[in-house]
Amino acid sequence: MPPPFFIRFLRRSARNLLAATVLMVPTVAHAQFIDGRPGLAFARAALEVCGGDISRVCSGIAPGGGRLAQCLMSQQNKLSPDCRRFVAEAQSAQSTMFACAVDAKRLCANTLPGGGRIVSCLNRQRDAISRDCARALDEAAAIGR
Repeated sequence: MPPPFFIRFLRRSARNLLAATVLMVPTVAHAQFIDGRPGLAFARAALEVCGGDISRVCSGIAPGGGRLAQCLMSQQNKLSPDCRRFVAEAQSAQSTMFACAVDAKRLCANTLPGGGRIVSCLNRQRDAISRDCARALDEAAAIGR
């Protein structure tokens, strides 16, 4: 069982974690919308996948301000394969979110987030998206394979 401080951290920062993955990576994005509570569902997914790694690799890190996420990112070589993949997907999702935010707002404003729907919307309109967004989508798809 992960330490209580990590569970408290995930609950407090669920909105920030959700913002990093709202557009991309269907496995992560799908986890966001369990039970209709996006932040809590994402926190549960992160806890399930990386809880043991946090206890083992980042036990001395105080939660808050993104310190645990930074610890996971800086210690990827020490993480379990599943946690490493989860962190890579979250990083890719964040990069893609920033690269595609304008395109998503312009082209997919009526698309309900979650389940990869915004990614699908953007991919269907490849000829209308920016070069940076297209590159980010391609990179996210490569990580997801």
